[in-house]
Amino acid sequence: MQPFLSVWVQFLLFHIVLTDTGSLLKHGYSRIIYGHRLDGKTISSFAPITFLDCVEECLVRNRCQSVSYFKGANYCEIKFKDKLTAASSYQEQAGWVYSEKGHWPPELAGPCSQSNCSLNEKCQLTRYSSNGDPFHCVVSDCGLPVIYGINESYTKEGDAIGINRAMHVRCSEQHVQHGSGRLVCLSNGTWVYNIICLEEGWKEFRDHYYFRNITRLNETDAMNTCRLLGAYLVEIEDAEENNWIKETLLKDVSCPPQKYQCTTWSGANDTQTEGVFLWGNSGAKVTYTNWDSNNPDDNYNDLTNADCVDLFYTGEWNDRPCSHLNGFICEKDHI
Repeated sequence: MQPFLSVWVQFLLFHIVLTDTGSLLKHGYSRIIYGHRLDGKTISSFAPITFLDCVEECLVRNRCQSVSYFKGANYCEIKFKDKLTAASSYQEQAGWVYSEKGHWPPELAGPCSQSNCSLNEKCQLTRYSSNGDPFHCVVSDCGLPVIYGINESYTKEGDAIGINRAMHVRCSEQHVQHGSGRLVCLSNGTWVYNIICLEEGWKEFRDHYYFRNITRLNETDAMNTCRLLGAYLVEIEDAEENNWIKETLLKDVSCPPQKYQCTTWSGANDTQTEGVFLWGNSGAKVTYTNWDSNNPDDNYNDLTNADCVDLFYTGEWNDRPCSHLNGFICEKDHI
């Protein structure tokens, strides 16, 4: 029982200090702004709850910057922005009050004022502790979603980034949206969603999306460019996919008489073990191949190995030094 008593002695001491030293709260109350609310930017919400408890909910979260509180319903919203960092969301709304985290004494959070929780965690008091720790950290939110091409300014009323809460997003104007755009924050602090944002020019085949980029890059730069698009260098699983790529993505390749001058990177390579080709993104062994005659030969010159795989416009495969400059095909999984 000793650890339990120790925790609650600390907790009570904090609140005795607050009770006997009301001046600690004066600054916070004096800085409340009435008739204003920060719209959106919500971590989570609570009701019914007192205003002071609402402030405490903010103080125990590193991500929280401010609170908006509706007095008529004892309704609390804790926010990951404030009126300076989200000025366009700061609005006049009758019945609401707005307050910032920095205006309140950290001691209001009790022992949690000493916590070192991560940005997406909140501090909770430990009721029974075997090691005497007065608090522990638990996942509080998923943070802002990182999804290529989304319009982050679009949200709906009630959206929040907290555990078991949902958000709604749309793709930016330069992208085509696939999926509903509803995101749900799981208990482990990760988002699950069904939206993908694609630029014009992406083609769909068997629940995957493909885009041929004509910019000539080495294999590493091509791979990194695909990753910036939330994609990877194409991984070809069978003859049907290979033929679709030839007929859809490579059909318009304008090639000089020498076909070796107009190849396109795939994601296959044998950089780890000579002769054992793997897909760069998944790490899976290449099982289907469509090699051009005499390939793979690993024969470029005496100084450079041909460890990466590119495609002729005919759909046949060729091994090539990874430093060669090629166009490339990016692939994305379906949502």
